[in-house]
Amino acid sequence: FAWDAVAGAWGYIVRYKQTSPVSTSWAYDTVTTNSYLLTGLSSGGTYRLWVRTLCDSTGNNISNFTKKVIFSTLSGNRISTESVDLSINLNIYPNPTRGIFNVSFVSEEINNFEIAITDGFGRIISNENKQDFIGEYTKKVDLSNWPSGLYMILIKTKESIVSKRIVLQ
Repeated sequence: FAWDAVAGAWGYIVRYKQTSPVSTSWAYDTVTTNSYLLTGLSSGGTYRLWVRTLCDSTGNNISNFTKKVIFSTLSGNRISTESVDLSINLNIYPNPTRGIFNVSFVSEEINNFEIAITDGFGRIISNENKQDFIGEYTKKVDLSNWPSGLYMILIKTKESIVSKRIVLQ
């Protein structure tokens, strides 16, 4: 998550909790930058997040919390094919993005992969092939010169296609 920096702020308090399918207690964290990476979230969960500004180190000069942000995680990112014992743990983050995001997955078996990014009209923006690949794949992608909209990340093998959407703001 990223937000506009506040002039004179030395830090921000991030408050979040899962609200569905189960409700958890509030989690708090203090950061000194205007962004925060949430990790360890549950699949298929709905969350609420707020941020407040810290203007001095005593904690006496703080803003109200921002308007809540409600977001959901996908209902599972582990995909298996039936014909091959192949599992792909596909992650795309941050999503939505303002341009730069990461694509990562883990292949537990040797396979050939085609990793493609397409725009909303199906035009290929990026295409990469990995032959006899096993292990962890991570790539930073920059779409900041492309128009805002919906893009697709496609990972193809002989036996399957895994796709996820990414929103470019």
